[in-house]
Amino acid sequence: MVLMDADPIVPGRHQCCTRSEVCMESEKERSRFGRFTDALYQIVFWFSAVLMAAMVFTIFIQVIARYVFSNSLTWSEEVGRYVFVMMTFYGGALGVKRNQHALLDSLVNLFPFKVAKMVNLISYSLMLGLTITVLIGLKAIMGVAKRQVSAALQLPMIYIYILMFIGMAVMMIFIIEKIVETAQLKENA
Repeated sequence: MVLMDADPIVPGRHQCCTRSEVCMESEKERSRFGRFTDALYQIVFWFSAVLMAAMVFTIFIQVIARYVFSNSLTWSEEVGRYVFVMMTFYGGALGVKRNQHALLDSLVNLFPFKVAKMVNLISYSLMLGLTITVLIGLKAIMGVAKRQVSAALQLPMIYIYILMFIGMAVMMIFIIEKIVETAQLKENA
């Protein structure tokens, strides 16, 4: 039995189900919170895709400017760095939703169901604690960031920190969903 699985999100299948399991939970039975997190996942997924495209385009333009025109752009490195940071935060949230973070599930799967379930609940609770700690730290930094601007773009840094905060908040929502799903798992007879 696998409690944490890196399966892709398949429409019509509940996220706690694995490839080999048939989900008995229909879309009608799916909780409002579950439907909300599925919709949030889609928004974050496409936002991350736009961020990836923006980073590739920006770095491509920088390479062309530097090696073809022998003129380096002053803003492209900064844009690439901030977009990469955003992708890290939003990608981390997507990884939580899809159970794609590094796991020791082969060890956890050796335990009986109840022990494995408890280990996973503790793991998700620790992740939640870390996420809350980062959110508190970001909130504190945002107070200082109101007065700071980036070097090349002169962009107020508060915008960067707000986007980071949103990414961590989304991750927290997905972790809460995983805690609820894991708590509701029942042992197959």
